[in-house]
Amino acid sequence: MEQAPIVRPSGGMPYRGWLVVVAGFASAMLTVGATIYSFGFLVPTLTGEFGLSYAQANFGIMALLIGMMVWSPFVGRMIDRLPVRLMMTGGAAIFAAGFLLLAYATSLQVMLIATVGPIAFGMIAAGAIAANTITARWFRRRRGLAIGIIAVATSAGNAVMTPIAAWTIENLGWRTAVAAIGVGVGLIVATLALLFMRDRPTEAELIAGGELVPDTPAAQAALDEPVWTTRALLRERNFWLIMFGCGLILASDQTLIQTNAPYFLTKGISPVDASLMISIGGISAVCGKLIAGWLADHIDVRRVFAVVALFHVILLGLYIVWPGYWAMLIAFALIGVAVGGVYPVWTVLTANSFGSRSFGAALGTMALGMQPLSIAALYAIGRVRDTTGNYNLAFAGLLGMVVLAFVLVSLAKPGARVPKV
Repeated sequence: MEQAPIVRPSGGMPYRGWLVVVAGFASAMLTVGATIYSFGFLVPTLTGEFGLSYAQANFGIMALLIGMMVWSPFVGRMIDRLPVRLMMTGGAAIFAAGFLLLAYATSLQVMLIATVGPIAFGMIAAGAIAANTITARWFRRRRGLAIGIIAVATSAGNAVMTPIAAWTIENLGWRTAVAAIGVGVGLIVATLALLFMRDRPTEAELIAGGELVPDTPAAQAALDEPVWTTRALLRERNFWLIMFGCGLILASDQTLIQTNAPYFLTKGISPVDASLMISIGGISAVCGKLIAGWLADHIDVRRVFAVVALFHVILLGLYIVWPGYWAMLIAFALIGVAVGGVYPVWTVLTANSFGSRSFGAALGTMALGMQPLSIAALYAIGRVRDTTGNYNLAFAGLLGMVVLAFVLVSLAKPGARVPKV
């Protein structure tokens, strides 16, 4: 049967969904960059001013992860139900308020409350989860590519916000720097949300943008997406398979990212050479996000996950045998795409399984299972290093996690499903 032609926007006007992607990309880049990637610059200052050990100073990033785990299910559901501009502008304001509270805190207890509370809440409501949720609504045919672009925002946040945080802390002092970064990011994100974010496209907009072919079963299914309650999500087999399958491999990713620098130093690699390898791996990861997102639009997303998992296994094997600096450098350039490919595959799997109407709720609820995996893996690799004197046993454990992740995701059956009553 001949398919109906895809209708393009008239008058050369860009599809509004791409404006949503641009605003979502910038919001995720700024919120992630101001928190995850900038926190390290506060550690030396906090150890000196408050007399903390480095281990105690790292409680801040753990507090942020815990806050994200706690808030994600609630905020994800709110993003699905409330106007996106209200959620993102409100989240941006709360994010800025949290940074102000952190900047003028005189006790560690207040700093932890600011991190677990308003900063974590605002980061979710105005950052990556909100950006992915809205993007999934505006794209069907090119959903993987669009989500892959959003995934690149985390890498861009590192490149953009790291030098800003370093310069402001050094030249303005940490309290002024934290206040300025929080307020600045909040204002920019709120402005982007008000100008460019829109809740949902109409059927006509999806067709005109080339995301739906009219009068087809796929188009009707996309327009008739069900709403998943939390109870229905928890009773769905796909939910658990995706949560733990993607959670295991994401935990491996995050553990490797935090372990790279100290691991390379144990191999006699200078900080400069280690930073070159990490930078090349970061560039490769950006390519991986775009490639995996594009592939997810054209082939079974589980096959894309299988390739990503295979690359992970090869890379972890190289970590264990350590073939030498130059071999690892080449491996980071060629196989490092695995590190970037996980995030868009996870989000596309989730969107295809639960639809755009419940995407925020599904992502947010998954955080309850995924964040503990990352925290446990980060703790375990440090314990293994302290106990054995090297990371080999920990890398072997991560390799086993990746194999299990592949098995779990292979058992998932993404596609339009009806919630169980």
